[in-house]
Amino acid sequence: MIEKAVSSAFNLVNSAAPKQPSLAEMIEKAVSSAFNAVNSAAPKQQSNSIDTEPCLVNPQTPTSPHQIIHRSKPVEINVLDDDEEQPPSITISAQTPHINSASTSPIHTLNPICGSQQAGIIIPNSEPVHGPNIMAQALHKIQVLTGNPTATWKFTAQKTAMQAVLKQTNDVLALLCTGGGKSMLAIVPSLLEKHSITVVVLPLKSLNADYIRKLDEMDVPYEQFSSSSTRISGTKNLVLVSVDRARLPQWRQALAEVNLRVKVARLVVDEGQLALTADDYRDALKDLYELRQFQMQLVVFSGTLQPISEPALMDTFGMAKSTIIIRTPTVRPELQYILEKPKNSNKDISRRVLQIIHHHSPQMSPSDRVLIFVPYIEEGEILASLLGCKFYNGGKDITDMERQSAYDSWIKGSDQIMICTAAFGAGNDYPHVRLVIHAGTPREMIGCIQEKSRAGRDGQPAKCYFLPGPQQKMPEIPPGEIDHKGQVAIYKWLYPTKPICLRYGLTIFCDGKGTYCQDDSSYQKCSICQPSLLNNCTFIGHSSQLTKRPAKDTLDEAYHISKQRKIDKEAQSFKYVDRMKHSLEYFNNICPYCKVHGIDAPKHSILGCPQLIAHDYKHHSSYINWRNSISYKSYHSSICYFCHVPQCHHQLHGPFVKGSTKGCIYPDVIGPVVYAIAQKPALLSRAGTYFNQQWRNSMELITWLNGKPSKEEKSNTTALFSWYYTAFCTITH
Repeated sequence: MIEKAVSSAFNLVNSAAPKQPSLAEMIEKAVSSAFNAVNSAAPKQQSNSIDTEPCLVNPQTPTSPHQIIHRSKPVEINVLDDDEEQPPSITISAQTPHINSASTSPIHTLNPICGSQQAGIIIPNSEPVHGPNIMAQALHKIQVLTGNPTATWKFTAQKTAMQAVLKQTNDVLALLCTGGGKSMLAIVPSLLEKHSITVVVLPLKSLNADYIRKLDEMDVPYEQFSSSSTRISGTKNLVLVSVDRARLPQWRQALAEVNLRVKVARLVVDEGQLALTADDYRDALKDLYELRQFQMQLVVFSGTLQPISEPALMDTFGMAKSTIIIRTPTVRPELQYILEKPKNSNKDISRRVLQIIHHHSPQMSPSDRVLIFVPYIEEGEILASLLGCKFYNGGKDITDMERQSAYDSWIKGSDQIMICTAAFGAGNDYPHVRLVIHAGTPREMIGCIQEKSRAGRDGQPAKCYFLPGPQQKMPEIPPGEIDHKGQVAIYKWLYPTKPICLRYGLTIFCDGKGTYCQDDSSYQKCSICQPSLLNNCTFIGHSSQLTKRPAKDTLDEAYHISKQRKIDKEAQSFKYVDRMKHSLEYFNNICPYCKVHGIDAPKHSILGCPQLIAHDYKHHSSYINWRNSISYKSYHSSICYFCHVPQCHHQLHGPFVKGSTKGCIYPDVIGPVVYAIAQKPALLSRAGTYFNQQWRNSMELITWLNGKPSKEEKSNTTALFSWYYTAFCTITH
C-alpha cells in the first residue's frame, strides 16, 4: 500500500516520458509538479503545534459572555541505571525534614519500551487504603484488559505509581517513559473503586480519540462530557472531558452536582507538560489549579518533562507539597535516530521524504505504519498530495470529522502513511509505527521527542529521520525564564557545533542525565555513533536527581490554596476590567484624537475629525493603514481587531461577530489615542521612558505594539492607552 502511494506520486510524469525515467528523475519531476501546483497559494500558515477545541475567554467569570475563540518531594523514589549502586540515605534540602531512606536492593525489571533500567524504589511501609490485596487486584485487571493472563507490571515504577494513586492520600506526578503504562493508572482505579468516579482531562482531540479507541477495545465503561452535555450521570466510574470543556461553568456545575451523589475520587490530567508548552496560545491551559474545585486527588501524567520544569508544572496545577513524584528514564533502545544535513529548501525535503519511503516500504508488513511530521500546513498538503495519503492537522480549514477520518484510515490501514503536524504528536499509541520522519525543522525539543516517540511502541526496531531546513538564528529565551519547550535545546541538537550522540542529546534533556548509544549493546546506534548512517550533532543539558518531597500539606490544604489563588485571580481581573472601563468611558463623549492634541471637542467620527484631516496629508488613509498594521498573535488574550478592546468581560466588549463591529461598545477610542500619541514626539518619548523603550521610527513602535505584553496587560496597545489615561486624564476626571 505504501509502495502504491509512492508510485501514485510518480505517475504524474510517466505518461510524458519518452523512455523509462530513472528514480531520481521521477522524484525530481514529481516534487517540482507539486510545488508548481501551489505557487498561487496563500501565504504560509504556521501550524501552532496542537489541535484545540473552542474555548471561552475567562470561563470562570460568571458574567462573561460565551464568546468562542478558535486558537491555529518525604516519600522518596529513585530509579537507578544498571551500573549504579543502591544510594545511601539521602538528605533533603534545608526547607524540608531530613529523610533517611532504608537501604534496600534494587528491584530488577526489564521493560522493552523504556530500556534495560533497573528501578530501586523506596516507599513508606503503609497498607493501601483498599486492603492488602489491592495491588494483586490491580494487576489482575491489567491482565484482563490487555488479554494477557501472564502480564506483569511494565516496571516497578508503574506499580508504585498505581499504589500511590489508589491510596488517594497524595497528589501524584507520574513522569513515566513512553509505553510506561500511564493510561492504566487512570483506567484500573475506575474499575476497582465501585463507588467513586475518576475524571480524565484530555488536552488534545487526537488524545481523546485514542482514549476512546482503547476503552472501546478493552470494553471499559466510560462517560464522555461532550459539547451537548449538561450533567454527569454518575452511572460510569470513568469520565472523559476535554481541558477546554473542563474550564466551562456547565462542567463545574455538573461535577459539583455528581459529587453530591457519587464521590469524585480524583482528577487525572494526561500530557500535563502541555500546561507549560502550550499555555501561551491555549487559554484553557492557563491556571490549571482551578480544575480542583473541591477536595480530590490530582494525578498528572507526562512522558516528556525536564527535571527543571517539575516545580513550574506543580505550581501550574496547584499540586500539594506532599506530591509523590515518580520518574523513569526515557531512553528508547529500539529507536534509531538519523539526523541528516540541513536541506536547502522544502522541495529538497519533500524529495528526500519520497526517497526514504521508497527505500523502506518493501520491508513493511500490512500492520506497519508511517508518520511524517511537518512544521507548516502548506508543506503537509504538498506531501499528502505526493503520497496520496491524508493530512492530520489542527488548522481551522479541517473539520473534526475530517480529522477523525484521517485517524481512522491510518489506524485501520486504509492508509499506512499519514502526514501530520504536532497536533498528532502526543498520546497516540498505535504499536507498530516503523518509521517517523520529521520533514522540516522541529521548533521545540518537547514536541520533537513526543513525535518521534510514536515509533516502535511494540518494542521492535523503528527508525526516526530528521530532515531540518536551512539553519536560522538560534531562539532567544528572556533572562530568568526557563525554556520549558526546549527551543534552544532542539536548535543545538539539529545544528550542532560538534558531533555528540543523538540519543544522549534527547535523554539528557528529559532525564537530566544523558545516555549514549554505546552504553548498552541493545541500543540501536544513531547516525553519530554509526557514521555510515551519516551526520553529526551536539547537545548541552543539565543534570538532576530523582526527587520525592516530604508530605507537609494535605489534599484539603492544596484545594484551599488553589481556591484562594482563583479568588485572587478573579479579584485582579475585576480590577483590570474596572480600570479599563473607566478609561474608555472618559473618552466616550469626546473625540479621543482631539483630546490628545489638546482640544476638547465633542464626539465625532474619527474619519471626519478635523484635527486628523489637518495632520494627515493623505486625509484619513494614513490612519487606516496604521490601524491595519496592528495585529494580534496567539499570546494576546482575545483582542478585537476593530476597536482594540479586550473581550475579557461583557462590560468592555460584546461577543465577537466575524467581520462585524457589532460587539464593539467603545469603537474609535483606543486606536485614535495611540495614533495621536505616535504623532507627538515629546509625548512618545515620555511613554518610551515609562515602558523602557526607545522607538526610533514608526515601524519599531508598531513592532512593540504587536509584541507580547506584560502579564498585567492584554496587549501593548491597551497598555499605552492606559498609560496616557492614567498620566494625563485622571486628575481632571
